[in-house]
Amino acid sequence: GQQTIDISDFSVVGYYTKAGDVDATGHFNVYPWEMGPDPVGTSNILFTNNAGWSNCFLYAFNESGDVGAAWPGAALTETTTNGYNETQYVIHIPAGATGIVLSNGTDQTADINDFGVSGYYTDGSRDGNGHLNVLTW
Repeated sequence: GQQTIDISDFSVVGYYTKAGDVDATGHFNVYPWEMGPDPVGTSNILFTNNAGWSNCFLYAFNESGDVGAAWPGAALTETTTNGYNETQYVIHIPAGATGIVLSNGTDQTADINDFGVSGYYTDGSRDGNGHLNVLTW
């Protein structure tokens, strides 16, 4: 089967690959991602697109209101694919944000306030407001 290049740096939280990005021997190149502050003051988490959205937006907020783009937020363009062949959006949480909402422009998740996890996915259930519940890993 297919495999990644050799990985010897275990100081990061995890790695991701990009579709079609292989080295000369056909092994997938890997890119590190880390939770917690990165050099530009954001946190990075993943959102597994098991809801099948054709696009995904990140709306970030704090007690003062919008952090970054107004609703529905900024389009997420950086993706990877997990072991189940599901698209995962890479989320760079803006500095100063205390919560985020992910949406496809109309449907949305419940508020997400825990940035200390590897990522989120949905199970199809909804909260009292009709927003998709998110689960962590």
